[in-house]
Amino acid sequence: MFLAVSLFAVSLFAVSFFAVSFFAVLFLAVSFFAVSFLAVSFFAV
Repeated sequence: MFLAVSLFAVSLFAVSFFAVSFFAVLFLAVSFFAVSFLAVSFFAV
């Protein structure tokens, strides 16, 4: 019983960690593309 609960907690922690890291990478990529787009549009003027 304790083993199943600990396994469930570890898997839940791993899934949440992967989700947070995925959203962080996605946010960094979107902000990088937005900044590069603004820089290109600024230098194009």
